[in-house]
Amino acid sequence: MLVGLDGVHVIAVERDDANGALTVTVESAPRLEGCPRCGVVAVSLGRPVVELIDAPMAGRPVRIRWRKRSWRCPGSRLVLHPKVLFTVTDTAPVPHPP
Repeated sequence: MLVGLDGVHVIAVERDDANGALTVTVESAPRLEGCPRCGVVAVSLGRPVVELIDAPMAGRPVRIRWRKRSWRCPGSRLVLHPKVLFTVTDTAPVPHPP
């Protein structure tokens, strides 16, 4: 609810004492993900951090960091198709400054 994206939750909030800025770190809940090409259950490659938005909240600068899951299709090892790497996507609109 805080970041306006379904399926993600806040895992950390840090404040920079020098300027009062907040960094909010979010991640998606663990779940099974299928390959977009063949549907085989994918293997997690970890959670690289993606800067999602940099916007003010309650008069403070806020940086939102998304620990976004990345995946590999094991079907590529089975020669079902060429290697497929992908990340979790979200269809919610990303807020933009007015």
